[in-house]
Amino acid sequence: MSGGGEGEERRPSPIDRALRVVGDVRAGEGGIALVLASTVFVLLGAYYLLKVAREGLVLSEYSAETKAYLAAAQAVILIPAVEGYGWLSTRIGRTRLVTLATLFFASNLPVFAALHAADLPIGGPFFVWVGIFNVFVIAQFWAFANDVYTEEQGRRLFAVIGVGSSLGAIAGSYGADPLGEAIGTYGSLLVPAGLLVLTLAGVRWVSARTGKGHEPAKPADEKKGGRSAVALLFSDRYLVLIAAMWLVLNTVNTLAEYVLDVVMQDRFAAEGLDGEALSDRIRGFKSDYFFWFNTIGFLLQLFVAGRLMKRGGASLAISILPVVAVLGQGAAAISGVALSAVMVANVAYNSVNYSIQNTGRNALFLVTPAEVKYKVKVLIDSVLQRIGDVLAAAIVGVGAGVLALSPLAFVILNAGISVVWLLVTIALAREHNRRAKEAEAEPPG
Repeated sequence: MSGGGEGEERRPSPIDRALRVVGDVRAGEGGIALVLASTVFVLLGAYYLLKVAREGLVLSEYSAETKAYLAAAQAVILIPAVEGYGWLSTRIGRTRLVTLATLFFASNLPVFAALHAADLPIGGPFFVWVGIFNVFVIAQFWAFANDVYTEEQGRRLFAVIGVGSSLGAIAGSYGADPLGEAIGTYGSLLVPAGLLVLTLAGVRWVSARTGKGHEPAKPADEKKGGRSAVALLFSDRYLVLIAAMWLVLNTVNTLAEYVLDVVMQDRFAAEGLDGEALSDRIRGFKSDYFFWFNTIGFLLQLFVAGRLMKRGGASLAISILPVVAVLGQGAAAISGVALSAVMVANVAYNSVNYSIQNTGRNALFLVTPAEVKYKVKVLIDSVLQRIGDVLAAAIVGVGAGVLALSPLAFVILNAGISVVWLLVTIALAREHNRRAKEAEAEPPG
């Protein structure tokens, strides 16, 4: 049975009709879409609770520069972890795989909480762990959603699921501070553990309802027991293009955040702020920054992402962000890298990234086999993201430390990288359209 409730004609339920505000939800599809959206809402809420706790822990023990090195450590750890996950995905059912992985990460949190309660330094290990959790568990959820839906259904329904993701990010980020004040860091680590376990209810319900996820991800080459995630990636031009897009995207994102931080610090230093006053000003600025891009991103997910996916599918959705990046960097350069212009450019970029781009990027794997969804997608969403961060850190190190480049020079450099990203996206969109047409031509099953 397909995830969208295909089969005999039926009348749309109240849930189906309500969700049509977001996407093209047809009769019988609303229930599963709503459960998946609710599941990712809880998942993203748990992640943002952990992310806020992570920042407090790591910055109280290490310098900001050390965080870049910790990102490199994440990439090193992720490579064998992803290969082991891919091997397991071909041997047990996907629902069981998701269950085991989620319970593993949930079980780690009481250990961190106990170590913190014993006054042991956990900032570094916890920073690495949260980074792995972020790209691993969230990539796993979208791999499962790709498994549930066909390409045609995903084009219509991923925007609905994305609304849950956007709302979860808002709820987690704004609930972290009052939660921490109420129950402390110890409790802030335990609450997400319970939320992770809660997400399994949604995954297992959808699996039982659709009949999806009970079988292992069948290897493309059963005689060889299936190829590794890396071998699968480099054997397919389409997957290489996805990886290239993801690598450049994360490089541009990290450089843009660096420029914002530098310009912000220079501005506040010129105002004579230091010590506690400077800390309060930065916290207020970042709070406004997160509020605007999360809120605009939610509105884009609610009213725009679904319509773009219906009109042009993943190809159109992934083509918006590189254009926004080029225009935003250009506007920041023309302004002379004024703080307000840089902030607006980054808000525009992040709001599109966490809504339209995220929906389209995850839909790219709808036209791939289950083995690719559970092996290569996790590899790209985890290792490639960390490598992008490391590459950006290297550019910052050389540009700022050796060449003494100004923020304006970094903005111009980032605009050039964004143009390369746009060219990669155009090639990827063409390849995706070809794959989508082939998938539509194939007989069911």
